[in-house]
Amino acid sequence: MSEPYDLIGIGFGPGNIALAIALEEMLPGVKARFLEAKPTANWQEAMMLHRANIQHHPSVDLVTPRNPRSHYTFINYLFENDLLFKHFNLGLEYPLRKEYAKYVQWTARHFDHSVDYNQHVKEVSLVGSDLGPQGYRVKTAEGAEYQGRILVLATGRAPYAPAPFDKLLSERVFHLNDYLPRINRLVEQGARRIAVIGASQSSVEILLDLCNRFPDVEPVCFIRHFSFRLKDTNPFMEASVHPEHVAPFYEASEEDKARINADLKYLNYSASDMDILKDFYLTLYEHELDGRKRVSLVNNHEITSAVQDGKSIRITSKHIYQHTQEERAVDAVVLATGFRDLGPGAHQERIPALLQPLERHLRMDARGVLHVNFDYSVNASERTGRIPPLFLNGLCEASHGVSDAGSFSLLSLRAGKLAQEIAQALDRKVTTPFPRARPKAEGSRKELGHG
Repeated sequence: MSEPYDLIGIGFGPGNIALAIALEEMLPGVKARFLEAKPTANWQEAMMLHRANIQHHPSVDLVTPRNPRSHYTFINYLFENDLLFKHFNLGLEYPLRKEYAKYVQWTARHFDHSVDYNQHVKEVSLVGSDLGPQGYRVKTAEGAEYQGRILVLATGRAPYAPAPFDKLLSERVFHLNDYLPRINRLVEQGARRIAVIGASQSSVEILLDLCNRFPDVEPVCFIRHFSFRLKDTNPFMEASVHPEHVAPFYEASEEDKARINADLKYLNYSASDMDILKDFYLTLYEHELDGRKRVSLVNNHEITSAVQDGKSIRITSKHIYQHTQEERAVDAVVLATGFRDLGPGAHQERIPALLQPLERHLRMDARGVLHVNFDYSVNASERTGRIPPLFLNGLCEASHGVSDAGSFSLLSLRAGKLAQEIAQALDRKVTTPFPRARPKAEGSRKELGHG
């Protein structure tokens, strides 16, 4: 058992890295420990594809919207690594994904003193006395044990594997979270027919990667609709991720939430940016000019079954309008099918997996789904009465809207809110992370020669 901490954070991806920054700047002296399963704070390492970029303004980073004067801004990362003018000279609207990953890693290294890597959390339990639960005990598969007064869960959303592939997950059927290491190994072993399931930006990026790096691979993409869709990135729609839209979404009924999400779907899901769509279309056109059609786009098809047959996976699909059926054998399947949110649906999860042993102690809503408060905290069930502070960090898209998806949209502001709630739970005072700009002295314009 380690010494007791004020706070234990499970996961050290962007959500809890942003929280670590906020704690350092707003609540110095808090005794926090973060546990991360990976050997380092790698971000999207399985999707570090050639020329792939991020999909948000680079200054919507780990800290800038909350504290633009912080040491940990993306701009300061460029400055301290002698990349500032080189980056400016690129003229890119969005930085390369691999560059942003380096920024995330650079920031994380500043907190090595408060992170234990290679720790796979396997159990979370309540600890206390006759007065009731006083904190949390966290055990890892590596045999470590931690205790803390507050728990912050930031594990990222669970990958979604739809039927029928959920029963076939293996080295040859896998989510895009495992794409690069798996595909490299499979192609080396002779895999040639690779199926990609889905019509998201990630799906198109994977298809491009297969075309560009593996000349003998013949990708097959299954799409339920006519074709790929363009993301709705007009500024009016993108404004939906601004802070002022969080509270109205949170307060909306479940029916209205579903309506809002349907309106905003192509802002973030099942659609791609124009640059990557043009790149892929040009790639297909070049294949046609070369007299070799490598990519099969199976559009307007719904997959009805998938069966493992030795080293092959036989996929049967049905044309939605013509009602014809066809079968294809492939060597591997990549699932670009998104992630699970909290909810009652088949594609959702009622409660994060690590909290399932605590379910009887936690408040669930009328649908049997974990209830999350506006401040990202979780309440005790009526039976338990009280639990120590427990917060979800980056798992609340279903309750707080699209800005709480796996993106950087409001990540820094959420971290600031969490730091304030943690300070209140510990009965400590929040410090101002930077001094406010001084008001101009009277007559300053004349002193500067303007009058």
